[in-house]
Amino acid sequence: MNQTDWAVNGADVDVTRTVTKNGAAYFQDEYKTHYEPWQAICEYAPSIQDPAAEAQREGKCQPPAVSMVQ
Repeated sequence: MNQTDWAVNGADVDVTRTVTKNGAAYFQDEYKTHYEPWQAICEYAPSIQDPAAEAQREGKCQPPAVSMVQ
């Protein structure tokens, strides 16, 4: 069994940039991005009869760890 991608929680990212000129705000803009969560991906040989059990036994293709970043 080979893990080819890892599960990731989604996220919303907001970034505000302020550009100053001679100490005064020149302009400000805001960027918003939304990332969808996705699951881990494992490849396995046809000889593996229970891929979910094998992945759990090997600690592969598990859900992402819960994290709260603020």
